[in-house]
Amino acid sequence: TISGVVALQPGVVAGRFRGGRADEVLYLLDGIPVNEGFSSGNAINVEKEVVRDLEVISGTFNAEYGQAMSGVVNVVTKDGGNSFSGSVSRSMSNYYTSHNDIFIGLKNSEINRNQDYKFQLSGPVIPDELTFLFNVRYQDNKNHLNGIHRFDVNNYSDFSSSDSSRWYTEHTGGNEYVPNFSKNLSLLGKLTFKLSEGIKVSLLYDYGKNDYKDYNHIYKY
Repeated sequence: TISGVVALQPGVVAGRFRGGRADEVLYLLDGIPVNEGFSSGNAINVEKEVVRDLEVISGTFNAEYGQAMSGVVNVVTKDGGNSFSGSVSRSMSNYYTSHNDIFIGLKNSEINRNQDYKFQLSGPVIPDELTFLFNVRYQDNKNHLNGIHRFDVNNYSDFSSSDSSRWYTEHTGGNEYVPNFSKNLSLLGKLTFKLSEGIKVSLLYDYGKNDYKDYNHIYKY
């Protein structure tokens, strides 16, 4: 991933440049700031297949970069070419373990527990003048940890009595497994219009959506 490449650069640790804070890094996509408004981190995840160049500046940088104190990350995307090209892929994976008492809910026959779909197409609309690039990726991962839907939020239990015969508990859940899933969708579309040999105008659209549920052993049931 792009974030993985950035993490390999000297002076970068856990998204922090040269000991600075995470919100002191300026993230750019084709020169446009894409910092997230709440945490000031990177708001856009770009697939590596659409990246032409990645610039990471962890030292001193020019005055052209504002709102940056410890580092700058600039992602430059590709343009479509004069010939059509594309790619499509699908990958699936599963987890296998002999410790079914610890990693509950895993099935050896479930080969598509994690799924990853990729599609990319680029080419000319008007040769030498107008080109396009389109990329989409969808990931549906159930991961390796499961909870059990045993209790609903309105269930009631009382174990306060010292007499165990007076203990009371109820659970109306369906007892189905609940994975610590993550579903991620990223989409990027780009139109590039070449006005002259040295001047071009680009229209870029990027969309991302992430749904996930983390696992916590306290809330296993």
